[in-house]
Amino acid sequence: MIKNLRRLRQTKRWAGLAVFLLGILSLVAVLYFIVLLIAAMGGASDDDCDTGGNQGGVIEGRISVIETPKYGETAMMHIADAVSEKTGISARLLFAQMGEETGNGDSSVARHDHNFGGMTYSPGSTIGTKGESRGGEGGNYVHYASLSDFATEWAVTVQNNFKKAGLGKDATVADYAHAMKKAGYYTADESAYRAGMEAQAKKYDALKGNKSLAKGDGSSGSDNSAEEDCKTISGKWGWPFKSIPKSGPGNTVSGEQLFGKSSTRTGGFHDGVDFGTVPYGGQDILAIHGGTVKKIAFQGHTQDNLGMYVWVEGSDGWNTIYQEFGFDEGDLKYVSVEVGDKVSVGDKIGHLANNSGSINHVHIGATKKDFNTAEKSAYKDDGTWHDPIKLIKEGLNNDAESEADDGLSKTESEARDWIVQHESSGRWDATNPTNSSVYGRYQLKKEYLHGDFSHKNQTRTANRYVKGRYGSWRNAQKFWEKHGWY
Repeated sequence: MIKNLRRLRQTKRWAGLAVFLLGILSLVAVLYFIVLLIAAMGGASDDDCDTGGNQGGVIEGRISVIETPKYGETAMMHIADAVSEKTGISARLLFAQMGEETGNGDSSVARHDHNFGGMTYSPGSTIGTKGESRGGEGGNYVHYASLSDFATEWAVTVQNNFKKAGLGKDATVADYAHAMKKAGYYTADESAYRAGMEAQAKKYDALKGNKSLAKGDGSSGSDNSAEEDCKTISGKWGWPFKSIPKSGPGNTVSGEQLFGKSSTRTGGFHDGVDFGTVPYGGQDILAIHGGTVKKIAFQGHTQDNLGMYVWVEGSDGWNTIYQEFGFDEGDLKYVSVEVGDKVSVGDKIGHLANNSGSINHVHIGATKKDFNTAEKSAYKDDGTWHDPIKLIKEGLNNDAESEADDGLSKTESEARDWIVQHESSGRWDATNPTNSSVYGRYQLKKEYLHGDFSHKNQTRTANRYVKGRYGSWRNAQKFWEKHGWY
């Protein structure tokens, strides 16, 4: 009897111990499941606080960059902003590194390969192709078809290096330069590389503060920006030389140089304006209107022909031509753009040589017709060609009234101009045939304008609307590109 009771007690003790151990195992299993669940969800606490972006250098989706200008400091700012938004790395650091790698974004590799990071080609490149030779270093740079392609691939590299170094949002230029050196991103002396980045970071600060305008905006890298009293690049139209004030060229262009009736030309008509080497010789020729370069060619080799010309087609229907500033093959050196380049107002088209021989002016024309149709009317006053001086003055007056002094950065102004062209082709009185409730340059609801359709009120209301809804014009543009409206 006693022996059986002892056996019963011992059995109960083992059963209790088994229940206890089973409980411990169950608790461990639950905790393990929770850990796996957090990992599968991406570790929210880590992702929310990690300024380095996604783990392992994985950038989800394509990074979209404003594709004009194609190179120069403004292009670097566009790339830096887009990559920063995706990775969390400071745009200031990204801009500084690109500037150090490409010399203000104007190196040959930046211009021809859209490669701002010194990225080296290898068969493993998933986006780019083989670009320019690296010279004595061996191999080739990566050629990217667009700024967005470069940004998408470059972001993975810099993010990996950034995260491996354990850097956060307070990383300095010195921290960043050291991390990139340690990761083997560059082989130059670290102190020299850091000093170069420091100089570029100061340029970024100045550009963001609107203390100066970006240099080399898709041109040759020379400073084509006007002084504040001659600022033209913020509008839809601008003067072809930075020395021309807002009021226009005055008597520096007169007589037979002007558009319209002529006493000496075939058909008694001049289809454009001639800006002479006196006083504009030796200056850069700037785009008077934005668009895409479609033709660069010769048509004759004397002053009786087009000579060398650059034909630019705008997205709003306005096409412009820059001609007669060269008559020989060697004069192509005076052209600073290539077919396919996208130019904005104020970007460098070419250079007016101060040449007393074959070159004595640049002829500039504006039309809404295609090239072949327009040239057939070169000597006809039939409405095909329009007075560039009049178009520029009207454009600057309209823009100055409402947009030029509203404090937007160049990047923001470009984003706004992009939306304007897609919404209304820049017209202040634009209506919508399918939606009568919207009106004007920004296609705002009429109720927002409260009956005041002035240019100033349209712009003031649009700025307020975009800031409240999207935070910036750049964000509004991204939304528009995705949805077709903003």
